[in-house]
Amino acid sequence: MMTTRRPAETTTKGPRKTFSKSPGRSQRVLNPRNRTHAVSPGRAAKSPLILPPPTPPPPSGEVASGDDWSQYSGDQQSEVECLHKLKEYCKLFQIPASDSLIFRFACFYDFDYEETRKALKKDYNNPYLTFEMDDAMVEQFQTAILFPLPKMRTKKQKSQVIYARPARYARTSPEAFDELLKQLCFLLNDLSRTAQQCRHGVSLLINLKGYSRKNVDVENSIRLVQLIQSHLVPTKIEMVVFVDTTTMSSKIWQQSISPLLSPEEEKKICFTKHDDLYRYLMPSYEKFLPDEIAEGWRNSTDLIESYLDRIKVRIEKEKQEKQELEEQQQEEQQDQ
Repeated sequence: MMTTRRPAETTTKGPRKTFSKSPGRSQRVLNPRNRTHAVSPGRAAKSPLILPPPTPPPPSGEVASGDDWSQYSGDQQSEVECLHKLKEYCKLFQIPASDSLIFRFACFYDFDYEETRKALKKDYNNPYLTFEMDDAMVEQFQTAILFPLPKMRTKKQKSQVIYARPARYARTSPEAFDELLKQLCFLLNDLSRTAQQCRHGVSLLINLKGYSRKNVDVENSIRLVQLIQSHLVPTKIEMVVFVDTTTMSSKIWQQSISPLLSPEEEKKICFTKHDDLYRYLMPSYEKFLPDEIAEGWRNSTDLIESYLDRIKVRIEKEKQEKQELEEQQQEEQQDQ
């Protein structure tokens, strides 16, 4: 495989960041003095790509709202009809589902009205859809077990990528895996905020380097399979790539996990070596990989801090927009 070299200016050696709990920028994201409240990625208030205006015609891959469907044809028109029927259903039965949540469910069920309607009725208030970025979640991100890789996409599906390093996980308490599961659901919700994200889904890149007996948790690995099977949140898991599999992890997979998967789900699982990642990831993927795998260029701590900073900015923006909307509504009531 042709090797992509890191540009000279990025190879300057200097003090490296660690995963210690010493005060740093990532820990100041949501501190007790400046604590920012909840964001619910599964129920975003604004969803600009979910139901754009019907004119002019929407870009390829998107759908539009409105009663004039004459400009659409084929699958696109059927998607619009499905979305409007679902909105009417939610309104009739007082299901408080936002446009973005309706689209997310509909996309997950391939715009099958009956399947989506049943799922919305059952799971619109699913607690796994509402995990928030609080201080506990920030601490969980700082373990560097799970975090997203911005701008990284898979080669074929063009799906977003979540990176995992199971060797950093240790079952220190019964709640340890629960926190990890909450974090993964939060990420899946956050990466399902727009129509494009919902369509392309998410892939998992799991680096098994250093995985040993102390990290083994068969019972909770089975719970993780439930998430891969999409039984917890309506996000399409397009692919799961295991990198540098160990003998122990292969044995656990074959004996305990693989039998739980359907043939269709089994097709989503890939095992590879780090020097074969080009088969699964976009060109120039090294620019967006952590430097602890293959020939990645990015520092893991920097990736996590940048993500937490973006979440903080979005929370503040949504909070301000909500406040402005409430003030506008109050002014309109006073005018009346």
